[in-house]
Amino acid sequence: MASFKVTGHENLLAEHGATFEFTGEDFLTLKGDCIIGINADTDFETIFKELLTSSNLSVSDFQLDETKEDKIVNRKNLTLKDINKFLKIKITIKNNENLSEEVISYLNPYYMDDLSAVFRKSDYLDFRTFGLKSNKSSKEISRDLFENNKSVDSKLDVEFDVIKLNKILFSMSDIIVSIHDSFNDTFSSLIDELFSKIKTGITIEKFVSNFERLFYQFFQGKKSVDYVLFFENLGLKTSDDFDVEYYKGELLNSLTENLYLENSVLDVLNDLKSKYKLYLYNDLKISVDTTNAILDNLNLTEYFNEVYYSETNSQDYLFNFKNLNELVIVGYSMKQLSNLKYLGCTVIQKNLPFVDSSLKKENKVDLIFSDLQEVKKYLDKFVI
Repeated sequence: MASFKVTGHENLLAEHGATFEFTGEDFLTLKGDCIIGINADTDFETIFKELLTSSNLSVSDFQLDETKEDKIVNRKNLTLKDINKFLKIKITIKNNENLSEEVISYLNPYYMDDLSAVFRKSDYLDFRTFGLKSNKSSKEISRDLFENNKSVDSKLDVEFDVIKLNKILFSMSDIIVSIHDSFNDTFSSLIDELFSKIKTGITIEKFVSNFERLFYQFFQGKKSVDYVLFFENLGLKTSDDFDVEYYKGELLNSLTENLYLENSVLDVLNDLKSKYKLYLYNDLKISVDTTNAILDNLNLTEYFNEVYYSETNSQDYLFNFKNLNELVIVGYSMKQLSNLKYLGCTVIQKNLPFVDSSLKKENKVDLIFSDLQEVKKYLDKFVI
């Protein structure tokens, strides 16, 4: 851990939407709207080295050899690809009234400035950038923290701590088990049987498309599945001779018996289990028994410390994890991603058709991947 103090100033605004900054300068103009403290009583390059030393690392562990020769000398074109390892850090800011707030960021191994420390939400790298991919900007830090920070007599206490990732929470569908890529195979018999009962002139292709769309809508929604409504939205008349309970059972049997693992799942889980505690969230609205049957059928049960079920648990179970900044989330509800990142989680999402690639650009996720081997490779870069 490294700590220091900064003071306030009458021109302190803290209203920048993309960065925040501590500086050792003793003045502040209204243009410096990212700055949240001046008169830092530290040398930031010393703090930078302290964080590395506390993790038994040196700058050379983080920088690629070819980068040292070219980009350090010429100070140009630094990218995330030039970082050999990631060190996640927590910035705790506390004011005179003991109000505090945490920000999560990633150490920039090319930092070279003793006077100022800039933290960016983006992955832009330069030599004043102390931290990148931060989960908050100055504008997003609580206003209460700065309420009485308009004079040089007011002080903020700041601590930098290294975070060691130690837990991974996987979503089950399309991350561990394949649904999207194997949809037709999983439900082929059921689709044929249901399609034979359709009275309208819809094509089989359109029926399959509707089935898949409605499956995700109903089985990954907030409420328990209304099977009557599900089948009726498919164009089936659930009165008279249509046995809803029978076809509900057939649908769940299809899930239990026909799902298969995503590529590389067992290889990746075997590797990660030796380094992390692994947890699973079944994001499908199916029963505990059906979930367990799927996991048993695929020989997955032994890999996870605990399984959470969306059918019986609210998403508040996330707060069972005491330190969310130590948690990696691989796949989750799209609506939750930005909140999870804001709470300090490392968020990884699969590149599925409904995933907007702008999520990464907007810093709502840390990685968008196609194969789980990419997740392993990415996590191998973290200091744990």
